[in-house]
Amino acid sequence: MDNEKKDDISGVKTGKSYPEKLKTSYETDKKWLLKKKTMVSLIRVAGGLKVDYKRFLERVVDLKYFYPEYKWWNLVKPTLNNNNPYNKYPPIFNYSSLNTYKDCPFKYKVKYFYKVPEEDNLNLKTGKIYHNALKEFFDKRQEDRIWEEFVKIIEKNFEEEKFDFLFIKKELLTAALKDFKRYYESFMPPAESKVIMEEGFNFTLADNAVSGRIDQINQLPDGNTELIDFKSS
Repeated sequence: MDNEKKDDISGVKTGKSYPEKLKTSYETDKKWLLKKKTMVSLIRVAGGLKVDYKRFLERVVDLKYFYPEYKWWNLVKPTLNNNNPYNKYPPIFNYSSLNTYKDCPFKYKVKYFYKVPEEDNLNLKTGKIYHNALKEFFDKRQEDRIWEEFVKIIEKNFEEEKFDFLFIKKELLTAALKDFKRYYESFMPPAESKVIMEEGFNFTLADNAVSGRIDQINQLPDGNTELIDFKSS
């Protein structure tokens, strides 16, 4: 084994000595593969998984002396992908997606193309509860649409939803009961109305598919029709 002090293979004057065995390992492994193998071993060690410690230490030494970190990205080359994935997977637009694109095109890409799920937040949870409670209430027969039944439905929907803290659930439930009480007393459609909940629609605009959903359609006794979009805020 040759322990004579030599330059780093990368050309840097280090004054380090390298056993021939380690030089052989460097010469047979591709640089990027050496880095990947070492990082996998590090992750396994950190996770308490079984590893060959002798080989692991050899790779760490290889990585430190034969592939210094300042050269890790020397093979990275910027590329431009001109392909349009929507030519193969055309999107179906809706109000939320178009509004998201208007607000931030990259946010639209992450949410609707890569389909990265959004974290739950109180606004989304509250909106979901309000919509579910209204649909369940209006799916009942006209004679069963009384305030006491409405309260049971609201409380049930809050109970089924998970919250980080109990006091938050109680505060939101109290606010929801006030909101729905005001709606029940002032904005309920006439008893003779035909109520349709969560009605979907779709159409084509300039070869683009557009879809949506109407929260509530009220066909009133006087022949007029109301389109209702509920907002919990």
